Amino acid sequence: MSKELREAITSRLSDSYSGTEGYDKTILDSNHFTRRMFRCWLDGSYRGADHYYQNCSVVRIHYEDDKNLLRWVKMEFASYLAYEGNGKWNTVAAMIPRILTFCVWDDQPYFGGAPWSPNQVKLDQLCAELVDDARDLVRDEIEAA
Repeated sequence: MSKELREAITSRLSDSYSGTEGYDKTILDSNHFTRRMFRCWLDGSYRGADHYYQNCSVVRIHYEDDKNLLRWVKMEFASYLAYEGNGKWNTVAAMIPRILTFCVWDDQPYFGGAPWSPNQVKLDQLCAELVDDARDLVRDEIEAA
């Protein structure tokens, strides 16, 4: 894991990267800069129309399937961060829980011989928000049907 990549991802996920005044400025806020840019990643602004259509197709197929949609969203979020940080998505995916827990949310690692563990509550909250961001791609179409 390169130090530069870790620092780039930490910066993207941090509160100071928000750039939005008047909001809670955490990655859980839909107006956090990284969340807004992730939505741009999903809508094809980074990789073009084919990526958008492919994303919409995946979200339509798994709209009601939380488990598979969550798996896909985690991969896409890591792919977006890897693109921005010039890394590989699987490396970034492994970094995200650690970075969020120990660099962004300032949680303390567990002591007393217990293994390192991320803040699962906050990770679950973030994942729920990212899934909702993905569902927004096709929400109007699905709800109108």
